[in-house]
Amino acid sequence: MDGILPATDMLPDSIDVISAVEVSVRGRALWGESAGEGPFWVEPFLGSVLISGTSDTIINYDLRFADAARGLASVPYDKHLRRVDWFFPPKWLFALSKSTGAE
Repeated sequence: MDGILPATDMLPDSIDVISAVEVSVRGRALWGESAGEGPFWVEPFLGSVLISGTSDTIINYDLRFADAARGLASVPYDKHLRRVDWFFPPKWLFALSKSTGAE
């Protein structure tokens, strides 16, 4: 993965500062097959993170990438996205999460 681009151009609430220690971002994850050479493509992305209010520790995170129905590498990086529903796949291809149960 080469970067996360919030969908602020299509979703005004794509960055949600939930509290002083929690944020959520919806947008595009930029991927490339070979460093600096491509090809490059984008996948829908949704991520949230909660950090401790008392230490430099991640308490919870939830990261989701790619539309399971579409698969990987089907949307070129330079494709202009026109549909808001692209950012809301019914089923994510990848989901990574951590929850310590603290705070």
